Amino acid sequence: MLEEIIEQIEKNQLDEKLLTEFFNLYLRREVSRQSVVELLKAFSQVKDHETIKKFIEAEVNTGKQLEWPENLRPVIDKHSTGGVGDKVSLIVVPWIAACGLRVAKLSGRSLGHTGGTIDKIESIPGVSPLLDSEKFAEGVIRKGCLIAEPSNDICPVEPLLYELRNESDLVPYLPLVVASILSKKIATNADIIIFDVKVGKGAFFKDRESAEMLAKYLVEVSLLFNKKTSAILTSMDAPLGYAIGNSLEVLEAIEFLSGKNIDGLNEVVYAIAIQALCLAGFDEEEAFIKLESARNSGKALNYFVNMVEFLGGPSSLNDLMRKIPRAPVVGTFTSIEKGYIHSIDPLLISKAVQAASKNVKRPDTGIRLLVRQGQEIGIDDELCEIHALDYESLDKASDILENAFLIEETKPKPLEYVIGKFPI
Repeated sequence: MLEEIIEQIEKNQLDEKLLTEFFNLYLRREVSRQSVVELLKAFSQVKDHETIKKFIEAEVNTGKQLEWPENLRPVIDKHSTGGVGDKVSLIVVPWIAACGLRVAKLSGRSLGHTGGTIDKIESIPGVSPLLDSEKFAEGVIRKGCLIAEPSNDICPVEPLLYELRNESDLVPYLPLVVASILSKKIATNADIIIFDVKVGKGAFFKDRESAEMLAKYLVEVSLLFNKKTSAILTSMDAPLGYAIGNSLEVLEAIEFLSGKNIDGLNEVVYAIAIQALCLAGFDEEEAFIKLESARNSGKALNYFVNMVEFLGGPSSLNDLMRKIPRAPVVGTFTSIEKGYIHSIDPLLISKAVQAASKNVKRPDTGIRLLVRQGQEIGIDDELCEIHALDYESLDKASDILENAFLIEETKPKPLEYVIGKFPI
């Protein structure tokens, strides 16, 4: 069977039913891990979109596909390729729902140096984001939106394939990346999919050409599934917003939904939310007005709290704010130079976050920036807060931060946070 499937892949004549059978055999441990690796290696070289579509269909067919009542459509889904300080989903999901649309978002956990949306929302006490497909659909229908972790009945083969990719140095190959992302999106069965493709130092893809190619593939393959779709390219050359760390990012998301404007984060979340509403049939001006109304009225924040409550968390904003964990030790990191901040290295900030927790996954530790790129600062000005496990980890984070801020005498060009869209 393996040889036949590989031959079909090489000839762009893949039979998704045969591949589904192969995947199900692997789920029952009747196919060896090495056989699946050989299959993934062959698929990693595919350029034909129809073959990628059939591969995705086979993944989806190993589990359940959600169904939505016609009167609730269109249902929206959103995906980010991940980055340092990326709390966009925590904001955009309830914000769009507050505009009268249903949003169904299956999210992942931390991969590499970036925090995962599930880790962030799970930092809220009581929240249990792992739901089966029926409970997930119930939450979307009752609350208008939901962020949840995929259960074993949705694309059950996908996490096993990712594990094999990770072990076999197959993670970055474009067809495999596209299939991994879209398998869960197609299983969710949303009508509209919006992609936030990060590019830069702290992103999965560092160069714009690779990010644009991923955006192009995601959109074009989604169109084969008859989805309304768009991809926004956003910068990850600096952390997004000021908060980096699970509970700190939840608090910053709440700040935005409460009406506070946040440099950099504003540009990204507005671009994504407006594009999603445009795909749902609004023009840009209508979309902006609806989003402003939803935020200024407090409706968007209420949708966030209602979503958290459905997941088992606090039922009121006051209770949530009281219970969210805070780090045992908070210190500040100050400048020993004067000038303008030319860059804030997202990878070093991420490493400092890890050091602040002694490389143990914790909800409360992290970094809160106090400055942005382009800002003029002086000697002894505070650059960030370090929320740490103890004083030893605070000192280790400080050592890393010594190289995270590039300060020069001349004022830099403003950082462009939204850098492209596909299709244009």
